[in-house]
Amino acid sequence: MKHGTKIRKGLAGLVAGLIAAIALLVIALPVMMQYQQHITKSYQIKEYATMLEEQKELEEKGLAACYEPSEGIITINNTLGRPVRIVMAYATDGTNEEVKYYQPPKEIAPGNNTLHVRYDLGFNLNPGEIKTIKLVTTRGATIQPPYCKEIVKIVTYEQVIQYVIRRLQGFPVNLYLGEEQIPTGITSYVGNVFIHGNVNFKVNSSTNIIFVYGMTVPYFGFSNFVFYDNVGFKILFVSGILEGTAVTRKETGDYVIIVYEPPPTPQGSNYGCYQGTCYLLDSWSIDSTIYRLAYSYISKYPDLSTPDPEMDPLKYLLVNSGYDYLIIGVETSQFDPGEKGISDFSHIGELYISKGKEPPASINQAYLKINFTVDYEVNYGIGSHSKVKAATATMYRKDGASWILLKSIPIYYRWYYESEFGYRAKVWDQIVFIIDNDTLSNILELSSGDNVWISGYAKFVIDDTEYSDIYGDIEYSWVKYVYTPLKQIVDSWYEEYFGG
Repeated sequence: MKHGTKIRKGLAGLVAGLIAAIALLVIALPVMMQYQQHITKSYQIKEYATMLEEQKELEEKGLAACYEPSEGIITINNTLGRPVRIVMAYATDGTNEEVKYYQPPKEIAPGNNTLHVRYDLGFNLNPGEIKTIKLVTTRGATIQPPYCKEIVKIVTYEQVIQYVIRRLQGFPVNLYLGEEQIPTGITSYVGNVFIHGNVNFKVNSSTNIIFVYGMTVPYFGFSNFVFYDNVGFKILFVSGILEGTAVTRKETGDYVIIVYEPPPTPQGSNYGCYQGTCYLLDSWSIDSTIYRLAYSYISKYPDLSTPDPEMDPLKYLLVNSGYDYLIIGVETSQFDPGEKGISDFSHIGELYISKGKEPPASINQAYLKINFTVDYEVNYGIGSHSKVKAATATMYRKDGASWILLKSIPIYYRWYYESEFGYRAKVWDQIVFIIDNDTLSNILELSSGDNVWISGYAKFVIDDTEYSDIYGDIEYSWVKYVYTPLKQIVDSWYEEYFGG
């Protein structure tokens, strides 16, 4: 009897415990769900904030500006390929301050723009006494243009360097050091110089001067006991008005023009140049006298859509002008196929090129097309590293409804590395092509100042899975780029130092 009583008490206790547990679950479940929703929402907010920060950084990198106080003019070169909107501006002469808000915003169109601080921005301060100006965009990017005379040295279009207007008719270069940048005349700068890429060079043996011009390609490895981590161009000024200033560029497709002494010994190189010709010129360990320097950064146009945030086959379109040719390409996301257990994969793409005042209605109306394929194999050991099994690039012209093969072309590239018990190659994250002058002249009939329209498509193929992406969202978008060959700068300096 007592035993049965114990059983009933035990069952009663169990039932009471279950009821309490259920009640606790009923109370706690909404709280847990709310907490989970909070975590998910917080993660989404964090992702959105990261995206906004990336867009802000892109705007700040894609806007080059300077201020000319004698004219009260801000010159802005928008290389983003899309309009940027200014919503606020700040100016001070060191004593007085003014803040202006703009509704609707002031639009900065792609290409070269000028804003007068009084007539366009509405400041009442004396333009010649303004010491600091800041412009803020809708995405939070801040533009703080230096004085145009301080060529530190983000110079772009004709109003930035009057010398380029008078003598060379205006070119979009980011760095420029010519005779008018030094008040005493043709004085020199002293610095250390490293160059690698598809460049031309000529040495004047009587003056011991070397003239180098061409497209840079990043170099990864040692040269003269110095390690270069994907460097295409590097210069350190050790004396002169730019003493202590260093410039290091790690992009495929920049364009450099430089005159200096003494000449290094050019070394042939196939690094980063698939079926192309590259050279390495290393004067980093000696002091060089630099007489002339012009440098054009490759422009990057972001594609905000992606099939996979970690494996984006078309993150940017790349465009630049060369001597008398056009440089175009793609940049992918930087990823490690070894982390995903991939053994073989391919990167396949197409680039479309056209010209005119307006973009083509579709990619089928483009004038030129470049097809490329890069096949990889991934090897595993201590870490993983990728090797290129094969790569091809071919150029086509449009003939009616058909594409006609023109020729095979070289590929210039940059390896993405990760540190895994040493550096391991993962993927060509930049792939660049040169469209030669004959093609531009005979097929595009392109002249300096003409609009070039560029779009593209790319995909990563892994087994039976494709990660494909077009430049645009649902439909193809077009990058507008003004073709501005640097031939006249090269020819002018060549004549100056080699007599024509």
